[in-house]
Amino acid sequence: MKKSLILISFLLLISCKTNTIIPQHITHKSGWSDEIIDVCKKAWPYAQLSLNAYEDEDSLNISHIYQKLDTFADNKIDFNAILYKHNNKNEYVLTFRGTNSIKDFKAGNNPVNRKQNQAGIKAFDSVLRKYGNDISIVVTGHSLGGGIAMGVSLNRPNVTCFSFNGSPIFKKRNNKGKDNERYSIVEYGEILKATRIFGREADQLYTSINLTPGLNTIKQHSMINLAIGITQIAAIRSPKAQKSLEINNLNLKYNSQQQQQQQQQQQQQQQQQQQQQQQQQQQQQQQQQVQQQIGG
Repeated sequence: MKKSLILISFLLLISCKTNTIIPQHITHKSGWSDEIIDVCKKAWPYAQLSLNAYEDEDSLNISHIYQKLDTFADNKIDFNAILYKHNNKNEYVLTFRGTNSIKDFKAGNNPVNRKQNQAGIKAFDSVLRKYGNDISIVVTGHSLGGGIAMGVSLNRPNVTCFSFNGSPIFKKRNNKGKDNERYSIVEYGEILKATRIFGREADQLYTSINLTPGLNTIKQHSMINLAIGITQIAAIRSPKAQKSLEINNLNLKYNSQQQQQQQQQQQQQQQQQQQQQQQQQQQQQQQQQVQQQIGG
């Protein structure tokens, strides 16, 4: 996944349609809006699975909810996807790996043939043939993987899509996916967000979250930060998300910018109080010394 943080800087952006930006009203004491919390409650398992598609040291343990069931790969274009099955219900999740090499960068971001997108649709069709057309299926992915997932949801019916910091490299070829639900969740300052203004997006619920403040757009594109942050926000109201954080030895709470500012103000106030107390003590000591000298 770390390789992708360098490669995505050169993405070509060609896409379609419009998006709906989620409204945000800060009503929760956590500092996050109710709308953000609700979206994160839906998205956090898929964020973790999108992270795990890279199969590297950043992967999170989500085996208490999903089990790895199948894999799909095309070595010629370095395409890779993993199929997960929910432990307690008939839900399947097909997660597409993001850019991980020069080979899949070229195959995934070619505006002419979009080989990775074609491979994604092929993998999706294979899942239906193998496991049945009546299954509940979600497609998801990060960066290029999010773009592939979005492409599948545009061209196939009865599939829900979750895209994380997704690349808008996809093409609508038919109207089969017009009624599908699509969620696009992006880090506020990540590198692809600034360039999306030059293209059109798919119809989707678009959510921007400021989890990684600063100007490092490559770091802000990272899936590990986004996956953990989304899970921590979900944990405000989701016991399952709380359990996931505990299993992975992660902090239960995410400090929003508002909370960080409040904490900084509290620390400054405490420091000022300590300084005042020290000054008072010094003054008292000086007064005592003067009195002792006079008395002597």
